[in-house]
Amino acid sequence: YLLTWEKLSEGVAENLRLWRTADGAFVCGWAQKLLGEKWQWPALRWAADESFFARAVSNEVHCFDGAAPSQTVAQRLRVPGVSNFAIAPAGSPPLVATFVPEGKGAPATVRLWRHGDYGEGRFLASKTFFKAAEAQLKFSPDGQALLVRTHVDVDTGGKSYDGASGLMHMDASGDASVMRLPKEGPIHDVQWAPDSSEFLALFGFSPPRACLFSGGKGHKVLHDFGDDARNTVCWAPHGRSFILAGFGNLGGELSFWDRKTLRCLSTVDAHMTVAFEWSPDSRAFLTAVLWPRLRVENGVKLWSPSGALLQHQPHDELTIAAWRPSPLAAFDPPGDDCFVARPSAAAKPPPKKYVPPGARGGGAAGGDGCNLA
Repeated sequence: YLLTWEKLSEGVAENLRLWRTADGAFVCGWAQKLLGEKWQWPALRWAADESFFARAVSNEVHCFDGAAPSQTVAQRLRVPGVSNFAIAPAGSPPLVATFVPEGKGAPATVRLWRHGDYGEGRFLASKTFFKAAEAQLKFSPDGQALLVRTHVDVDTGGKSYDGASGLMHMDASGDASVMRLPKEGPIHDVQWAPDSSEFLALFGFSPPRACLFSGGKGHKVLHDFGDDARNTVCWAPHGRSFILAGFGNLGGELSFWDRKTLRCLSTVDAHMTVAFEWSPDSRAFLTAVLWPRLRVENGVKLWSPSGALLQHQPHDELTIAAWRPSPLAAFDPPGDDCFVARPSAAAKPPPKKYVPPGARGGGAAGGDGCNLA
């Protein structure tokens, strides 16, 4: 199915529409006045097996039959004030997470539910906390744990003009805790490893710190990557490699890491990157400069897991670049030969001490100093 949204106008009763991709036929639709924030899309969210899909409305999450989509509500989960929800990518039946923002002196609330068991007070885990006007809900790939990345626009402590953020961990056993991170400051990115055993987080005031945490209770720091100009983490589908990068308002430094050895294999320049994605076989990483975000240097670059540039395709105007989806089981994991460190992975030399021109190499001041070899 394909979901579209257009501005609500006179004569249009259903502006949120579901289409069948097999033949392009309109299936059903709903009226939705606002598109909402980027993190609230898609407005319809499907279970991994497509047995059902759900939509948030005022004070409720409505669940619909995925086998025969229609406007008929199959089940209702009543959560007063709900603003966001997520369906776990695995599990039968899967977990469902709901978020209610803080307001009028009341704290924010995140709860975990088992799909279909939506009776009053039947949640599996619940956690309340402040400084959370919005939240991103990130389930682990196995569907058994949840990371909650929170944000509020105003930092009452006065430490940041960009507001305050936090990170919380919950699981199906009922355990829920706010994580105490090693460095104070905003949460820039957090991503689960494909096997759900650990996750990477970028956090702290500039320059941010990167840490690898265990995915279970306690959230032990498995490795500290130190501080650097990075705001993005992305795991390869097979989990052997990942990237740490500084995209957006940062300089575009892109580092390729081997999870097995925890070595940085290479660091390259990928400035102005707008879109990025690992290939389904974990053997290439795509970066793209896209129009209209940027009107110059549009094109696609493909990098190996060790950071070698495999291909560069410039375009005058490029609006989208993405891999065709394919199941992970269709590909064998990359071999060790894909993870050989490249020369650029050598440690950066320490900054040189300033030496006045007259004291360089014993030469007198005013010498030409131009060695253009």
